Amino acid sequence: MTYEPKTTRMDLGGGNFAVLFQELRHGTQRKVGALTRPFLKYTDGKPPKLTIQEGEGEKATPILEGSTKAEIDLDVIDFDAVNDTIIIGQVQKWSFGPVDQETLDNIPEAVRGALVEKCNELYGAAGPLQNSGVGN
Repeated sequence: MTYEPKTTRMDLGGGNFAVLFQELRHGTQRKVGALTRPFLKYTDGKPPKLTIQEGEGEKATPILEGSTKAEIDLDVIDFDAVNDTIIIGQVQKWSFGPVDQETLDNIPEAVRGALVEKCNELYGAAGPLQNSGVGN
């Protein structure tokens, strides 16, 4: 038995469509993390550090030092890059041709904005989609 990911078809007007995965794919999430990680601001000023405290025998205890609470620095992050990464990673197919950056760069802004809105609806906290100016 093979796993078939669930998809949703989106009508983009003028006979155009996009088919998106309903769940956020791991590869997309990893790429978004790589784009946003450099812009994290930790509440205590530095990222947490994981250390291993040696124990007796084979027992070692992992210890997390510092806070894991952080915000994305909205003044410096490239929202377009994050949005593009999510769209390209989550669109299974569309009527515009291959699902790649070149095709995405050549679709109308209104369509791009609709894709951003749909991704935000489907994946919510996947990335800062709602903060971009795409489609406005």
